[in-house]
Amino acid sequence: MNTPLIFSVIEGYIGHRTYGQLMQSYFSHSDDCNVDFYWHDQDRELHSKLLRRLLSYQSSNHWVRQQNFDFFLFRVQLALAYLSRRVLVRNLDKADYSALHFHTQPLAYLCLDLMREIPTVISIDRTAAQASREYTKPNLRWTFAPNIRLDKKVFEAAKSIVT
Repeated sequence: MNTPLIFSVIEGYIGHRTYGQLMQSYFSHSDDCNVDFYWHDQDRELHSKLLRRLLSYQSSNHWVRQQNFDFFLFRVQLALAYLSRRVLVRNLDKADYSALHFHTQPLAYLCLDLMREIPTVISIDRTAAQASREYTKPNLRWTFAPNIRLDKKVFEAAKSIVT
């Protein structure tokens, strides 16, 4: 029986980095599965750095930021997705991967085509719908609509979702 080889892209912020390090440690001692780990933002090219900086611009208005009125979360997550896709595209041909793994779902926003070709596991800690309820006034939850729509597409394309 062939040992599966997984291509894993992990968000590198706050607790996600700890999650990634724990996963790397665990799978480095596993004979059941081999995993090639990549951070979403490794090997960034200059244009990727510039795009991330532009998409991550925050309004100086506290209310706008607090209510996501400037679609900050969507813009930041698109930047993460772009960086993730760049890492994936540059490294995917290095081996014959059995599956993809994304931690978290925004990293997969721009990889739906690849998810349809290669079985994919998405690991999450929250959804955009949860974030909209936790952080935004009810009449402004529509500002999370693009994130919620893309979350749904990623979840539909995934073979498995773990929390």
